[in-house]
Amino acid sequence: MADHVHHAMDRNIFNMQLSVEATSAYILVTSLIGENQSPTLDLIQDKWTVSPEKLDQALAELVQHNIIREKSTTDGQTMIFPQPSSIWR
Repeated sequence: MADHVHHAMDRNIFNMQLSVEATSAYILVTSLIGENQSPTLDLIQDKWTVSPEKLDQALAELVQHNIIREKSTTDGQTMIFPQPSSIWR
């Protein structure tokens, strides 16, 4: 199965009743992609303005709802990719 990267922020994120932090993390990830930056965990952490623990919780919430997926690269980086809203739960 080929990797699919959903590039644009999907406004359905606001209908998911997620925490403010999870919604903010999603917006941050999609904003980075929109700016042609690689959505690495390191870059996301650098841009995050709340505690690292809140980011971990936000990303876990997004993974739980299949809104994002994490992928490790061969060089040990963790990439965060938004999923299309058709597979969110």
